[in-house]
Amino acid sequence: MTLRKAPLAIAIAALLLSACAPPVCCPPEPETTELAAMELARAHQARLAAIDDWTLQGRIGLVRGEEGWHAGLHWVQQGDAYQIQLDGPVGQAAMRLIGNADGITLLVPDQAPISADSPEVLIREAMGFELPVSGLRWWMTGRLQPGANAVSTLDEAGRIKEIEQDGWRVRFLDYADVGAGLDLPAKMRLEHAEVTIKLVLRAWQVQAQPS
Repeated sequence: MTLRKAPLAIAIAALLLSACAPPVCCPPEPETTELAAMELARAHQARLAAIDDWTLQGRIGLVRGEEGWHAGLHWVQQGDAYQIQLDGPVGQAAMRLIGNADGITLLVPDQAPISADSPEVLIREAMGFELPVSGLRWWMTGRLQPGANAVSTLDEAGRIKEIEQDGWRVRFLDYADVGAGLDLPAKMRLEHAEVTIKLVLRAWQVQAQPS
């Protein structure tokens, strides 16, 4: 009698166990994941768009073929105006670039100031290397340069992971929380033709536009 009821008891127990077991969740649909990433990206870019003025310190290294150099970097951005200073290994000022609505001026120790309309042309002719100042103003805060075609990819937090724009490939290797829920690039790598630029960015100070 007991043996005949055993299969039924086992079946009932199995049903009870399956009812108590947590449901097996399916992985999110790709479309849902992409929509979530896009929403995070919109929120992140909105926070970045509120930045008006910023300053940073860091290091820059440039490699071109078998040649290379590195320097300390100090960048001050105030609206459309900027000052970029590159310092030598012992803190000696090696180059200072000043740009505003009146034009761009390059200051090098023991040389007369040089002015031009384009920072890229000015640096290329005076220093002999490529430095995408116009793009870096935007890329260094994790944004696309306005007015230039671009292809970009996002990370899981909605931040830009890689940009291909204006002939440059820009990779964001690390971000840092600079406060108020704002993430800004901490390490970047730029590649263009035979030139590679590495940036380590720190000591961010940002000022948002008044709401």
